[in-house]
Amino acid sequence: MTIHWHIRNQIIDLTIPRIMAIWNVSPDSFSSFCEEGCAADTAHAEQLCANGADILDIGAESTRPGAVPVSSKVEIARLLSPLTWAKSHISCPISLDSRHVETIQWALSNELADIINDVGESEIPSESRDGVIYQAVRDAGAGLVLMAWNAHDSEVLPFEKCLKKIVIQLENRLQMALDYGVDKRAIVLDPGIGFGKGLDNDMRLIAHAPKALEHLGCPVLIGHSRKRCLARALGLPIEKLDEPTAIASAIAFIQGASIVRVHQPIQSLYARQIAHACVMHSL
Repeated sequence: MTIHWHIRNQIIDLTIPRIMAIWNVSPDSFSSFCEEGCAADTAHAEQLCANGADILDIGAESTRPGAVPVSSKVEIARLLSPLTWAKSHISCPISLDSRHVETIQWALSNELADIINDVGESEIPSESRDGVIYQAVRDAGAGLVLMAWNAHDSEVLPFEKCLKKIVIQLENRLQMALDYGVDKRAIVLDPGIGFGKGLDNDMRLIAHAPKALEHLGCPVLIGHSRKRCLARALGLPIEKLDEPTAIASAIAFIQGASIVRVHQPIQSLYARQIAHACVMHSL
């Protein structure tokens, strides 16, 4: 089955699963490549693309547990240089990872992002927040990633209830986006691994979420890179999680994920090739 992701004036063929590479430009991150007040490390971004990234996802506010929130003003100041540079130097689509309405509007109105990766609260989508974002995405013709979000201190549910809650959250967000005129072909769904689901559930979502969300009719993104669930499963520190991330990427691809979001694309590129070979030889 041919799957296409429509973003601005581009169409991404998702028949071949794609790799979204993470470029953190926040100093408050376990995988950051910049310091407060300094230019982002553009050499790192170039390396990500050279190592197999199909999409570059740029974020300037950490979403890790315990991270200090930043204002949209601070976020925009951090993003201005790297987004401007990326649009003129990077050939692959540029995704903006943000929860701030003002930041998203700014990036879209200045044509600095092709995709909005919305990591904001999604328990109950609102007209005042989500509606404004969907209008901006619709008007720009941008791509949109909708994520199921829970607070990090949320009650951990049994897996089946957790999965049902994710489906309901994404159904609600998807329907509102469609009601605001966002093209369904522009939308990708993310179950929100690492966002208040519980570490055991996070591990299971890597394998089960793609098929559980299939009936919603949108491609699925799995964002599992360097997540605590991998660290706990293996007893490894964060800096040792790139190889386990790639193994999990292979599982996600085999189970039907269209996109994985990772810190080191080269290893997930190999994982994609292995997953493809396994699936082809199983037919």
